[in-house]
Amino acid sequence: MVNADALIRACALPGTQLIRLLGEGTFHQFHGGLSTSSPDKAIDVLKRGAMDYQRRRGMPLRTTRTPGWLFDARTNRRRSA
Repeated sequence: MVNADALIRACALPGTQLIRLLGEGTFHQFHGGLSTSSPDKAIDVLKRGAMDYQRRRGMPLRTTRTPGWLFDARTNRRRSA
């Protein structure tokens, strides 16, 4: 949950502009660990992580609602997301 927390906290900083890259995603995965060995284990890991996150941060883990910019490297242009 560290990567998600870092993104949420960074987007909340005053004057911060989120820039999303067209065609790219952001995620973190433990290869060969509990989160990839089976779908049931992955769900359990995410549920426990979300509960721990809420306990530590006092708010539920959720996606950022910051719209940011969408940058298209093929055209070298940005557009509103």
